[in-house]
Amino acid sequence: RRLVTGGDDGAVRVWNIDDGEQHTHSELKGHTAPVVTVQADETKVVSGGLDGSIRVWRLGTAECLFQIVGHTGYLGAARFSAGRLVTDGHNNVAVVHDFADSV
Repeated sequence: RRLVTGGDDGAVRVWNIDDGEQHTHSELKGHTAPVVTVQADETKVVSGGLDGSIRVWRLGTAECLFQIVGHTGYLGAARFSAGRLVTDGHNNVAVVHDFADSV
């Protein structure tokens, strides 16, 4: 079992909650501002930051698969399900991204 957290330093961390230790390759760096939203499944992590970007990471390798930019205000939330990624920003914009073939 794992816990995914976003930090004020712009990093996303993956923790093993069975023993409290950080997983190998568990510090995902790329955001240039605090991370305010994260969601994970068995293979990937989606993170969003106050820098207005969304990043999709591969669990296990810490590889950033891709980044989405374009929110002009900072990001509020990012959630994925059934081939869709929905993001919203504090600029009153919500965006639905086709996520099916991306990961």
